[in-house]
Amino acid sequence: MNNPECWLLFSRGNILLTGSGDCLWQDIPSHLGEIVQRHPLGHHDGCFLTAVELAVPEADAAERVDSVPVRTAIMAEALPGFLMHQAASLINWGRNNRCCSRCGGSLVESARMDDRARVCKSCDYQSYPTVSPCIIVLIYRDDQILLARGIHHPPGFHSLIAGFVEPGETLEQAVAREVMEETGLIVSDIRYQSSQPWPFPHNLMVGFTARCTGGKLQVDTRELVHADWFPTDNLPQLPPRQTIARQLVEGFLEPMRSGR
Repeated sequence: MNNPECWLLFSRGNILLTGSGDCLWQDIPSHLGEIVQRHPLGHHDGCFLTAVELAVPEADAAERVDSVPVRTAIMAEALPGFLMHQAASLINWGRNNRCCSRCGGSLVESARMDDRARVCKSCDYQSYPTVSPCIIVLIYRDDQILLARGIHHPPGFHSLIAGFVEPGETLEQAVAREVMEETGLIVSDIRYQSSQPWPFPHNLMVGFTARCTGGKLQVDTRELVHADWFPTDNLPQLPPRQTIARQLVEGFLEPMRSGR
């Protein structure tokens, strides 16, 4: 027996909500607009789930349906596990990759249900979803950690140093380079901790800890508003618990709290 279909609907960077405030739809109301792209996500909670982006035909059409930003839905854990991250990453990729990078022809969905590729109608080139690796690092010295406020962060909010991995780099080299570029600090004892998908637009955040061994703190004002050392018993406002930044901080503090 086939599982019923359910849908996760995206429009203009938001997730559309049903009348009961749920993010999963049992059908797609025709007045919401035509389907621009779709991505099967597999089975979830007794149904076959597909992420869909809709082209809203009128400026006020989406206003007749409640919606939330994708980031809000992820923070609220509207779907378990990686499903929301995966859906948002695929929608972002599809929105930005509608033409063949080889010949400029139109891309269409693969005929295979289990294949995420988009296929060029002109040259048959297959384009697959992009994953862009980023590093994020908790930098420490003695009983202090380095926290920074990025140029897009709200006042009072602090997080960790992060950045994209460049072609030809190892993850550890990316950590050392990003720390030096953004803070002027030298780090060693770079140790992998965990990773987290982050669909803004299609990143994989790879988390590390590193010990500061030198340099003078000099903030790159193109990236950061402020950065400073904070004692572990007096930290400022931190990112939400669902984020890898907060998980790195909590993981670093846990041995201290338990007396190990």
